[in-house]
Amino acid sequence: MGHDPRNHDCWKNFWGSMAFAMEPHVAQNLMNSTILKSQNVEVGVLIGDDDSSTTAACRATSSHPIVKFSDTNHASGRVTKELYKISNKRKHKELTKDGIVYLHRCFTHAMTTNKENSAAMARDIQCIPYHAFNDHSKCGTWCGIVKDQENYDHRIIPSGFHDMELFEALKNIFDRLAANAEKFSAGASSNRE
Repeated sequence: MGHDPRNHDCWKNFWGSMAFAMEPHVAQNLMNSTILKSQNVEVGVLIGDDDSSTTAACRATSSHPIVKFSDTNHASGRVTKELYKISNKRKHKELTKDGIVYLHRCFTHAMTTNKENSAAMARDIQCIPYHAFNDHSKCGTWCGIVKDQENYDHRIIPSGFHDMELFEALKNIFDRLAANAEKFSAGASSNRE
């Protein structure tokens, strides 16, 4: 801020001790910038990863409420990371790369088809482990079994998963995500202009 961008060097503008502290610092400076104030603009919504320090810094400097939405790309990536984490424990041999791709696809489908409807999104996200384990009693119209009950099978994970310990691990992940559906139901992305 106030520095020629062609001659930019972060350490000249940031005096904190840690690089990860730069994001909250910059966000806080932006909230108080004369550019925004001169145009009577107040930041009311933050979109980003789930870094609570940035949100806390912005809320601390603001005289009005600030809403935080999770970036859909970060939420999507977090799912993949969580799934790989439990698959790498070698405890869940059924959870292969294809299975992770399938579950991730189910999650992103739930996000994109339920934008602006956090209750429906939460319901569909919670359904994912059941669906992958061939319990379609909780599935919505998005499930292929609705169209063809007799012949339906998962394309990527034929006959679905069977390991009940894996079911519990997946249920834990997707229940946590469903509990936070309101954060990413806006379909917000920090990568869009």
